[in-house]
Formats: sequence, structure tokens, C-alpha cells
Amino acid sequence: MIERRKHHRYLVQLPVEYWKTEDAAREGLVFNVSETGLLIYSTEDMAIGTELTIKVYYSVEDNFETILSLVKIIWKDVQQEGFRQGYKYGLEFIRMSPQHREKLKQRIILRQKELLSEGYGKETARVI
Repeated sequence: MIERRKHHRYLVQLPVEYWKTEDAAREGLVFNVSETGLLIYSTEDMAIGTELTIKVYYSVEDNFETILSLVKIIWKDVQQEGFRQGYKYGLEFIRMSPQHREKLKQRIILRQKELLSEGYGKETARVI
């Protein structure tokens, strides 16, 4: 398979809220992130091409911060564990404010440093 990504993905486990309309927020988990997109897990079945607003939560010292963005579902994969079924989604960032884009870049840099300090090598710290 040919790798089409322009940016490395970094392993994370962060809560995410997403919605098609503001009155119907759902929750999921982010498993990896890059400057152009992220991988989330959700129990909701959604179609490829669906646009969502997402809010990713992460901690900085004792405070919670968020990154807000409009994303598009690029691919999905069904995940079956026993009687539970869920979905992994590859999301591409479509629109994000410059402030949130900068927060994302800083979070990625921090996550890489965390992984390196935990003993992961530079290549192992990212998912290629």
C-alpha cells in the first residue's frame, strides 16, 4: 500500500466530542493525531464523506484545553469486540482557526517529547 500521508501521526488517547448538529453531540476517543487529521473510535455508524464539528480535550498542567475543528470522514473500519461493535474513522481537518491550529501543533510537539521521555525511539513515537 502506498503511503499518502504528508505528516506523521502520533499516538494519543484523548476524549473527543463530535456533532453534525449542535443538539446531538456524541463522544469518542482519539487514538492518533497529525497536523492534517486524526483517528477516532466511536460506537456510532457514520458514512464516509460526512462532515462533523469536533472538540478534542487534553490537559495542560491542571487545566483542560480544547481544539475545535470541522472535519470530514475519509475512511472507516468496523471494529467488533465480543458483542460490542464500534467504528474507527480517519478524519481530515477541513477548517480550523489559526489559534486552534497552533494549539494542535504545540500538542503534537509536546506528545512527541512525552513519548521520547517514556523511552520510545523517534520512529516508534510516531505511527507511520
